[in-house]
Amino acid sequence: MDFYRALAISLDLDTYHSKTKIFFEIQNHIKQLVQEQKKNLIIAIDEAQLLKKEILTDLKILFNFDMDSKNMATLILIGSPVINHTLSKNIFEDLQQRIVMNYDFNGINEEDIRVYISDRLKLVHANTDIFNDNSIVALANSCDGSLRRLNLIIERALTIGALDKVSVIDSDIIMKAVNDIALI
Repeated sequence: MDFYRALAISLDLDTYHSKTKIFFEIQNHIKQLVQEQKKNLIIAIDEAQLLKKEILTDLKILFNFDMDSKNMATLILIGSPVINHTLSKNIFEDLQQRIVMNYDFNGINEEDIRVYISDRLKLVHANTDIFNDNSIVALANSCDGSLRRLNLIIERALTIGALDKVSVIDSDIIMKAVNDIALI
């Protein structure tokens, strides 16, 4: 019920004690947004791999409008590859059939990291040569393709670099950052 109440609250709806009533209110609100206000509704759920099977089943029911003749809302499920495995089970065949696009993010690679760091540093008007080539290789080897882990390592490396008063982050500083993060 917490999930459905949170969804209702995010749509500025009252929450009710009955799941049926919440479903009805959410569907009516979505219809009103689409038909009367001509808005396109996008609902994104992060960490979708953590959703219980009952919620995934209910999502199919919740977003089933007018016998599927209209797409009233776009539902985006974001999560680890576990969500694809879960949705591939027979019980979710109806939900799987409604998936228009599926994208697997295989992680960030060395060249992506180079561009990512350069772009982020440009945004804050910082020297884009702070990270040398060896540090980029060390970052790629240390983050395992994870953008979240990459950001942690970069943040820690910049802190170490500032404390050490260096102008260039090298692979030694990256390894110190990786070790520091491992201790946390």
